[in-house]
Amino acid sequence: MEAGGLALSVVALCTAFSSCMACFEYIELGRNCGSDFNKCVLQLDVARLRLSRWAVSIGLDKAIRDKTPVSAPDEEIEAALGLMGQIQYSFRMADLFSQKFKRSSSAAALATYDTPHDLSVDFQNLHKTVRELAVKRQAESSIIRKAKCIV
Repeated sequence: MEAGGLALSVVALCTAFSSCMACFEYIELGRNCGSDFNKCVLQLDVARLRLSRWAVSIGLDKAIRDKTPVSAPDEEIEAALGLMGQIQYSFRMADLFSQKFKRSSSAAALATYDTPHDLSVDFQNLHKTVRELAVKRQAESSIIRKAKCIV
């Protein structure tokens, strides 16, 4: 891949990564999750943490925050772009399904959990710790700065 193409791919990857990480903040779990609520929250936490660990392993977090090079081979960047696109697509499809469900459901069926308050006490500290790790790994920069990451 040419240097210009790689730079564009890395910018796209930075943007896609930031978008995917942000989506985790907007997930709401319905009250009909019942006893699976704790498990679902922790599965989402682990997925987010794994994504943030991967970003750190290739230097994507530093590329977003400090404009430093990414240390991944071109093939991995291209594969990651495809995976980020799939994650974004999955979030979009979930949102579309949610909108469709909202139009056809009663208020009771639309009730959602408030994670910080409804999560069982045993899981609250774990959720908080894992979430803080993922947020810390995600560069706490403005979206403009995130979009300017370079190779």
